[in-house]
Amino acid sequence: MNTPKPLYAGPRSGELFSNLKSARFLNATARSVGFLQRKTTKLTPMVLIQALIACVLSGRCSFRRLAFEVGLFLDSGEGGQPGTYSKQAFAKRIGAPAVAFVKKVVADSIRRSALGSRQTAIEGLKGVKGILVGDSSVFTFHPSLRGHHPGSSNQHGVATAQVRFQLAFDLLGGRWLQGEPRPYRENDRSAARQILQGVLKAGDLLIRDLGYASIGVFEEIAAMKAWVLSRMIPGAVLFEAASGTRLDPLALAREKAPRPGDVCSVPVLLGVGKRLPCRLVIRNDGGRVGSERRRRLAKEAKRRGTAHAKPYLKLQNWTLLVTNLDEGAASSEQLLDLYETRWRIENVFKLAKSETKLRKLVGHRSNPHHIDLLLWGWILAMVEFGKMGFFATIESRLRSDGRSECVPVERSIFKAMERLLEIATTAIELAATGSLAELMRRTMAQIEYHDRYEKRARKSLPALIGRALNLHHAYALG
Repeated sequence: MNTPKPLYAGPRSGELFSNLKSARFLNATARSVGFLQRKTTKLTPMVLIQALIACVLSGRCSFRRLAFEVGLFLDSGEGGQPGTYSKQAFAKRIGAPAVAFVKKVVADSIRRSALGSRQTAIEGLKGVKGILVGDSSVFTFHPSLRGHHPGSSNQHGVATAQVRFQLAFDLLGGRWLQGEPRPYRENDRSAARQILQGVLKAGDLLIRDLGYASIGVFEEIAAMKAWVLSRMIPGAVLFEAASGTRLDPLALAREKAPRPGDVCSVPVLLGVGKRLPCRLVIRNDGGRVGSERRRRLAKEAKRRGTAHAKPYLKLQNWTLLVTNLDEGAASSEQLLDLYETRWRIENVFKLAKSETKLRKLVGHRSNPHHIDLLLWGWILAMVEFGKMGFFATIESRLRSDGRSECVPVERSIFKAMERLLEIATTAIELAATGSLAELMRRTMAQIEYHDRYEKRARKSLPALIGRALNLHHAYALG
């Protein structure tokens, strides 16, 4: 009765990448971008997707390995012999159309994820149907790609190759609702409105950090009948809701929450123009927390060559949040706890970036189309894993009184991530080949084929053995 049940009942392991099984959809998508032009071809859209995901999960990303996986998924040739595909042929097919094809498949996968049902009722939060958290992260590529993906420069003027990745994550279902690499110089503020386009729904509560905070975006979210929870924008103008009198945030914090641990909320109007009705939640965190925050701000200001105003520094003793949820929907304590759940997305990023083979993929030295293909393949794999509840952080538990409640997921997949990816890679290959014996037969055939035409002796086991034998013979004669 008390067994945890995931809030999102997505496809299970037996239905891995179930929405990609339609060859008709993949073929139509490939034709629309010019990747598929002939009726008969070895490298079909389905084979490309299968091989790409298998390589991304395993971290083996060279053209040779991609061609190796393509050969595994090809139907047997004449006489029952496994199919083969050379790395040179694969390299010729990987260009802008191939990247555009995988990008459109990712967009469709995310769209399907966003169309999935939200939790219709959340215990203790009236009117909230889903909790979305958003953040960004920077991916660094091999320096040879800085012309294709220009990034930051260090103090010596040396440029790097980087992209900024924007992610929106369904906290309850564990699904990726937005995942797209954007130019590095496009900061979070300029990307704040992207989530409003087909991702955010009425009744969703959006939690993001201060980098996305914008009064104009808050107004658009409220107009969609959705909710927002954010830290208060530094320097934002506040007015009293009843009288319209301008408020001093520092004086208000000192009056409403004078002692460490004090929590209160005040109805306010945010902004000078339209004066958006909001609720200001204040918590006194004490001088010790405030001193640590000021130390970090001073370090950042020194690095940037700027300085913060004294009232803003004094305000670091308090946490100030703004939201359009009223008192009847959520208490101040609930909102403070909810905002702290935003760090869950940091866990998702750490899991997806550090515990997978992503660093090896994006750090690979190759042409831009090859790297972009690997990056979009990684995004596709992560989105599909999210649909299976792989990244779920909250579960629904049935209490003794028959009511359900939301509780944090206690299990951790960080330690098992590498093993789970290995299982997924093997599962994809087994699903394509039909049996373990056939998979092993095709694997050996691919090794023999690629060793035959590989010119570099160090890549060929027979060549290494022959070289060792010849050296031994030469020493014996000497």
